[in-house]
Amino acid sequence: MPTSKREEVLAAFFARLGTIPGAGLIARMPTYRLDYTKLPALIQIDGGEHRIDAMSGALTMMTDIGVVVIVRTATDADLGTLLTDWNAKVRAALGADPYLSGKVLSLLYSGCNEPVPLSEAEDDLPTIAQTMTFEATRIESETDPYSL
Repeated sequence: MPTSKREEVLAAFFARLGTIPGAGLIARMPTYRLDYTKLPALIQIDGGEHRIDAMSGALTMMTDIGVVVIVRTATDADLGTLLTDWNAKVRAALGADPYLSGKVLSLLYSGCNEPVPLSEAEDDLPTIAQTMTFEATRIESETDPYSL
């Protein structure tokens, strides 16, 4: 079975996340409870999409892709710095291939939410999560999501 243009983009994005050294876990759309022994974690969330433009049978689509960055440290004082460092690593890795090997017209960082403290860990070490959002723009056929 062929791969849709959307899936090609999401898979290429995930492959770029896989180039970031030092992460204990890199996952896409996990359906399991997080293993806090594998932090820092980068979790790809396949977001929604919408049409930007349509002309001559082609659609220009924008897909939102989230990356949840989860980090922990021994002290609260280090959380902000560590989170900022991991956000920078994610942006640098994705910025190194802003066309995802030709799968998108552009890949833009659009921001992040407020950090959220997590308290599920058994060892109670300071842990925080933040979702970064990227916008991937691609062209595909108006009637066939598998072709241009």
